[in-house]
Amino acid sequence: GLGNGGVNLWGYGSYFARDASYPVHAGYGSNCLDEERDKMLLLCLVECGLSCVGEEHMRIMPKVTYNSSARNTCASCPTTRRWKQLTYNSYVDYASNPEIFVVARGEQVYPAYIIHFDQA
Repeated sequence: GLGNGGVNLWGYGSYFARDASYPVHAGYGSNCLDEERDKMLLLCLVECGLSCVGEEHMRIMPKVTYNSSARNTCASCPTTRRWKQLTYNSYVDYASNPEIFVVARGEQVYPAYIIHFDQA
């Protein structure tokens, strides 16, 4: 599974940054070196789904309720209204322009590339 330790500013889960510079400059993974002593960074594809702004205390993804109107094809048939619930799939730091994404399940993360770089 994914590591869930440390500070949980936007909810419980595994944290991912939109920009690679964030974890590099913050010092995360500073001991992750290859055989040539270059740093390594794992680039992942993260399935975020429906996101909400997280908070420090959040451990379970909240639900959102919405009104779904089923439209009938005949004009004389009444429109039926149904209330449905969806579970959010991830937390973010900001709704309008998120930079940090938090997911709770390892199945939402797909490692894609290992990037080797020298931060000299």
